[in-house]
Amino acid sequence: KEMDDCRFIINKYTNSFEELLEFNGRDPNESQVLEMFEKFLNTFQARQADTVPRMANACMDMISQRGMGLDDATCYLSMSIKHYLDRLYTSMISLQMLSSQHLSIYGHQRSLPNQIGIINPQTKLTSVLVDCYDDAAFDCENTYMVAPKLNIKTN
Repeated sequence: KEMDDCRFIINKYTNSFEELLEFNGRDPNESQVLEMFEKFLNTFQARQADTVPRMANACMDMISQRGMGLDDATCYLSMSIKHYLDRLYTSMISLQMLSSQHLSIYGHQRSLPNQIGIINPQTKLTSVLVDCYDDAAFDCENTYMVAPKLNIKTN
């Protein structure tokens, strides 16, 4: 079961990148190309919507079926899976941000005042990071009864 969820996600990303390659060499100034790209980005974002719950489900299935945890720092497989998930989620977030930014600027979506696309140049990054940590720590504590501590170093 865990492999099915993982393969499903990989196939969705593979299909999306194959479709993205179709835009290679096309004139981005043509309105038809821009409309097709906007449609592609909306489809791409919809495909990503269930990535996190599906991968979480795959991990939970693996833990229950194979009796292994992802918190074992001595297990090569656990560390590899964590590395894979980190890269997957980082890529997913980056792609979501880039596609949202493009859609906001070129895709007829409204931006809030004082924003450039989805980007607010006045954002206080540390407060956003703390909010994200608080949400993640809450989830970790509810699931695992423990969460890592946050240590922010600023210049």
